[in-house]
Parts: sequence; C-alpha cells; structure tokens
Amino acid sequence: MEANLLFSGGKDSSLTAYILKTLGYEVKTITVTFGYSENWRLAKETSETLGYEHRVIKMDEKILREGCRIMMEDGYPLRGIKYIHKEVIENLAKDYK
Repeated sequence: MEANLLFSGGKDSSLTAYILKTLGYEVKTITVTFGYSENWRLAKETSETLGYEHRVIKMDEKILREGCRIMMEDGYPLRGIKYIHKEVIENLAKDYK
C-alpha cells in the first residue's frame, strides 16, 4: 500500500516516514512550496537520503496571501495556518481517488 506524506525534512516527518515504511507502506514524500524560498531543498535531500521518492509541489500564492490575511485579521496565526493546511490537502487530494 502507498502512503503519501507531507514532508518537511524535520525529525517529526522523517520519523513518520520511517514508521510508515516499517509498517509496510511504500512511502512517497511531498513538500509544498509557495516559491518564496528554497527551503524545500533540505526536505528533498533528506527524503532522497532516506530512500523515499519525493515530489515538490508549488502552490498558488493566493492561498498564502489569504492565509496571511486571516492571520492579520485575527491577530494570531491559528485560523490562517489551518486555512493554508486545508487548501494544500484539498489540492493534493485531487490527484488521488
């Protein structure tokens, strides 16, 4: 069975990938970027070093802008970050049935 994992390259997502692989899943990692920095490179390098297939997906910056607008409106980041996460997951889910 295949498991697609949102992957930052940090210890939490790396451990999650390892656990999934140990449980018998074919792990494929995905890193999302909005194109403002190249921080995805570390995630890609880490994923490949650990032996996982990796994809980098550039999301529409409108999602980021709306998330930031929500954060500014609220005065704290929680709802804006949830909005960004929801939009990213919904966008990625379109590729799977």
